[in-house]
Amino acid sequence: MKTVFLSLYQAYPPFSGAAAVSYRTARAWPGERVLFQLDDGRTPETTPDGLRLVGFRLSSTRRLRKLLGLLARFSRIARRVASERPDAVVMEGSSWAPYYAVLHRLIRRRCPRAVFVYHAHNVEWILRRERKDRAVVSGLTKWGERRLVRSVDIATAVSEIDAGAMARLYGVQPRLLPNGVDAAAFERISPAEIEAVRARYGLNGREALFMGLLGYPPNDEALRFLFGIFENVVRANPGVRLAVLGGTVRGSAPPWMVNPGMIPHADVPAVIRSSAVGLAPVFSGSGTRIKILEYAAAGIPVVATAKGAEGLPLKDRVHLRLADGGDAFAAAINGVYADRGEAEAMAARGAAEVRRLFDWPGLVAPVAAACAALVASKKESGR
Repeated sequence: MKTVFLSLYQAYPPFSGAAAVSYRTARAWPGERVLFQLDDGRTPETTPDGLRLVGFRLSSTRRLRKLLGLLARFSRIARRVASERPDAVVMEGSSWAPYYAVLHRLIRRRCPRAVFVYHAHNVEWILRRERKDRAVVSGLTKWGERRLVRSVDIATAVSEIDAGAMARLYGVQPRLLPNGVDAAAFERISPAEIEAVRARYGLNGREALFMGLLGYPPNDEALRFLFGIFENVVRANPGVRLAVLGGTVRGSAPPWMVNPGMIPHADVPAVIRSSAVGLAPVFSGSGTRIKILEYAAAGIPVVATAKGAEGLPLKDRVHLRLADGGDAFAAAINGVYADRGEAEAMAARGAAEVRRLFDWPGLVAPVAAACAALVASKKESGR
């Protein structure tokens, strides 16, 4: 089975949760795979692990010009996808649902026997409603999601919660394809690599880590929350710092913050392993949080809000700490530093659970098998 993965953002190298999901899904998918992505013009022909890449460059970084440029390239993208003669096409990510709804029709005309999969990372309309986006944007998003999930051969959801929302909103029962984690990437990190990233990014090993692409509203909201409580954490734990990964924090930096910003994705596992605790104070959005899975897989304690851990079968004080509200969240962080023995035992349980349930190959296999069955059925029937 030959599968084209279509990503309307840069999936490799992965600098965001959505990019990591797209890249790692494609990497774990069986058979011949090609990943199409929008990029900065520097996409290599293959990744180090052998995944073939095709890049489409957009010259403008201004949002309106970028979107208009993308629309102008749809016919070209559809022709290039069709030239691969794919058995299956997987459309990646939810924020681009209205665009995928259009692209799906263009590609299907050229590839009538291909199986189409919409890999939804969340229910995008819910996120836009919570953000109070403009009515026209929310309306287009809902239109695109509805049209897409009803017209593709397979739609996916990352959790039972999102699957239920899609069924209620669009009358379609999607397959589950939870967000996952590359467990092996954390298992092979050596002490020397940890020391190297500490020296490279000015870390001391006592950092509380927050990862998230800055500029994405739920992550910006989470960072504001952490800035409001971290003085209390530092007073209780002198020398502890907040490490922020995923972009440059604007404005004057507090003395207790270190901001490595955007780092090469190959360094991310070692930076997580270097940290004392991983933080996920999420209050809005849909989907499941890659950051929690990566913190846990790395074997560090996790402190999250209930919304942050939504859709994950992880239990408070067994696999992670859950806390809502500033005082409770600060107290949970302080507890991790105060009792390292208990925190490390909790982290070990969380690592075992996440590695057992959320390693990428095991998550991808059932959806890929369903896709392969549909491909075989279409070929048999001559459709």
